[in-house]
Amino acid sequence: MKILGVRNGHDSGASLIVDGKIIADIAEERLTRVKHDGSFPIKSIEFCLNEADIRSEEIDILSFPAKSVPMEAFVFFLFLILLNPLW
Repeated sequence: MKILGVRNGHDSGASLIVDGKIIADIAEERLTRVKHDGSFPIKSIEFCLNEADIRSEEIDILSFPAKSVPMEAFVFFLFLILLNPLW
């Protein structure tokens, strides 16, 4: 099972767990060089997927903290998955 965790907001980032093992975990600020980067963590998500050599459609569970994700970000992420299978 592949689980992608996404944290949006102050110190955005992403992590990927595959079959119970942490494969990748990174804060967006490490990739953008913007301290406490609060943007949607596109680069972190790409990093996690690349580390595991998987595509977005292979993710079984997408996890967001309930209070940190505005609906716009969630809809944007679904748009990326559904309309850009090469991402």
